[in-house]
Amino acid sequence: MNAELHETLGPRAAVWKRLHAALMPDYTRQACAYWCATVLTGGAVLAHALHILSESELLAWVQIAAGALMAMLAGFFPFRVPRSKTSFTAGEIFIFLLLLVHGPAAATLAAAGEALVGSWRTSKRWTSRIVSPATASIAMFWAGSLLHVVVDFLQSFALASAAVLLVATTCCALLYFLLTPRPSRRCRI
Repeated sequence: MNAELHETLGPRAAVWKRLHAALMPDYTRQACAYWCATVLTGGAVLAHALHILSESELLAWVQIAAGALMAMLAGFFPFRVPRSKTSFTAGEIFIFLLLLVHGPAAATLAAAGEALVGSWRTSKRWTSRIVSPATASIAMFWAGSLLHVVVDFLQSFALASAAVLLVATTCCALLYFLLTPRPSRRCRI
């Protein structure tokens, strides 16, 4: 039984080793596993967000598409921080606007699009270009969902004023920025 399993997995393992050596030569096994898990999780989160948005009306889809497109276009024009490798884009304005108006699913879609543009602009590595939208999807979905849970909780106690919403959104933005690697400080996994 063990010999049959080895014969079955042997060619697959050899193909995986060759693929890993050709495409991710500087990734350790653990880094490769982390990359794969992040990409699969990000893809699942993005698919879930699209499923949620599939029930939206046409006008909402137009607004979401316009917001995502604006976030992606802003990704082409970064603001560089002087004497630093760090840059920011105005795309987050549209991402958080979508979060506040249409919820975490819409913001997740826009964040993935903006991260895709940013990674194509700053990196030649296909692994970075794939993992960046996945990471942005995960980070925005969790940060945005947390924001909506907090706002709903505060509304149940009649504490949801404009000032409280601003503070909660700022905390959500900080969480999103902490969870998402920026293109200029992107690291090799």
